[in-house]
Amino acid sequence: MRAFLAALLLCLATAALGHSWYDTFCCSGSDCSPIDNSRVERRPHGYLIDGEYFVEQKDARQSQDGDYHACFWPTPDKLRCFYAPPEGS
Repeated sequence: MRAFLAALLLCLATAALGHSWYDTFCCSGSDCSPIDNSRVERRPHGYLIDGEYFVEQKDARQSQDGDYHACFWPTPDKLRCFYAPPEGS
């Protein structure tokens, strides 16, 4: 039973910390999530997300898990922050 509880706690802690690297400015708890690579088009000086939002390369935040992430708020219409994997990954 102890081993089961320890494993359960470890899983819960890992899930909770999985996206703890989102900046507070970007996320109020549920606004940020991974997005599919197909939603991101690399441009010479940045990224075009969903064919609508352009984020300059210098303004993209670094993703900690190698995936693209986007934070939309205060409404789903506004891209607040965008996270991109490091160059070359």
